[in-house]
Order: sequence, then C-alpha cells, then structure tokens
Amino acid sequence: MRSIRDFPSVGMELVEKIERRIPSLIGYIYFIVANLFYAFLNMFVRIANGIPHFQLFYIRVLFPTLLLYLIIRKQNISPFTVIPRVNRLMILNGFVYLIGGTCIFYGFQVVPLSEAMVIFQTNPAISGILAVFMLNETYDAVQILITLFCIFGVTLVAKPAFLFGSSVQESPENPERMQGIASLLMG
Repeated sequence: MRSIRDFPSVGMELVEKIERRIPSLIGYIYFIVANLFYAFLNMFVRIANGIPHFQLFYIRVLFPTLLLYLIIRKQNISPFTVIPRVNRLMILNGFVYLIGGTCIFYGFQVVPLSEAMVIFQTNPAISGILAVFMLNETYDAVQILITLFCIFGVTLVAKPAFLFGSSVQESPENPERMQGIASLLMG
C-alpha cells in the first residue's frame, strides 16, 4: 500500500500514462481538466457563503502549495533561485496574487455566480490593456474590438444606475453587488 509521500509519484505516473497514449492532445486535456476544476471551485466558493473570503482563499492556496512542495521535494529542486532579484519578484508575485485572489473570492461571494463568471472572464482583456501600458506590447484592431465587446458585456451585466436609471439599482438583499463587481474587475 502506498503512503501519502508517494502521492506525487502516483500523480506523475498517471500524467505520464496519459501523455504516452495521446501526446498530441495532452495540452487540450490539461486545459479542459483545469477549467472543469476551476468551475467547481467557483461553485464551491458560492456555496460556502458564510465563510470569509480570506479563509476561502487561504484554503484554496494551501492544498496546491502543499502538493507543489511535495513534488519539488521529491525531485530535489530548490524553491528559490540563486538570483536575489528573481526571488524578490516571486515574492511580489505572491503578494499581488494574494490581493487579486481575495478580490475574486469576495466578488464570487456577493455577486450572483453567472454574473460573476461573465465579469471574471474579461480579465484577459484587462490584462491586454495593462500589457500595452506596462510592457509596451502591441494591441491590434481585433484585440481592441474584442476588448470593447467585453466592456459592453460587463456594462450590460453590471447595469450601473447612471446608465440604466434608478429602477435597476442595487437590490436590498445584496447591497454589496457593485463592490463585488469592482473587486472582480480588479482581481
């Protein structure tokens, strides 16, 4: 019988078996499985409405961190590099992920799940806009058109009162809805 220490090797054996059987489709399979797990994660965040979003995010990060630690330890890889600047950037990346992740989990708790998923899926467009200003990336006409459609879609989902009038304002049962939408866009 295998112990918990063998868990990373069992997972690696399964991955290697899949890669041998269908090597040309492995990327698609990983993509589908990751999206399936992410959809379940969002559903469980919505179901666990009484748990604070910081605790949910801590639990969400704890298990992958432990799993990655076991894999790194099994393969004798150092978690840090010899370049101090890279280590500082990795720590900064962790703090930015902490802020973004808690914003996303807060948004999933206070905004209806269907609306939250639509708003959250605009993050690649927001990342593209930020890449133009921060990394001097090019942004072609198709990307601009898609970004405008995303912004239009978020506007239709969020229904801000200054565009749609006071009849569509926040409902009394969910006064934090606009804060949740803003946190989803920041995440």
